[in-house]
Amino acid sequence: MAILFRLRARSYLQDALPDAQIDASVSRNVAMGVDLLQSAIDNNTLYQDVVVALGTNPVGGSDAVDKIVDMLPRGHRLIFVTPYDGRNSDPNAGANAIRAHELELAQQYDFITIADWAQIAQDNPDIWAGTDYVHFGSDSDSINRGGTLYAQMVKDAVDKANQGHVKP
Repeated sequence: MAILFRLRARSYLQDALPDAQIDASVSRNVAMGVDLLQSAIDNNTLYQDVVVALGTNPVGGSDAVDKIVDMLPRGHRLIFVTPYDGRNSDPNAGANAIRAHELELAQQYDFITIADWAQIAQDNPDIWAGTDYVHFGSDSDSINRGGTLYAQMVKDAVDKANQGHVKP
């Protein structure tokens, strides 16, 4: 599977999903995800399961998310990791708007699975103590807890997706 995601969780994801191709970069936005997906398609390197964890930097917004869904080739599955930005509680702005849109898309398309990081993040306030509320963990314990939660959530979503449909 190919994963576009947040850097802090890289080693945890690699442990949980050792066969994953992980592509992580600082400050990547949703629009950049479109370009990365297109590159993988063009180079014939796209895995069947594609995990997209973008949206905290919401440049491109819902339009870019829609483009990712549209350009995903037949025979693939899409797993969206919902973004979390604890600094913004407006449900219609930024990461919250992206999350809402991803949840709607998962209801609309059976080849889309959600890994709801936003919900897990809200349910685990201890991993945000002393942080900017975007990047979990201010010490080794909270980084470990956040990384473990994140990786397990992605693994569970991939396992669920593999029991479901591919894009027709």
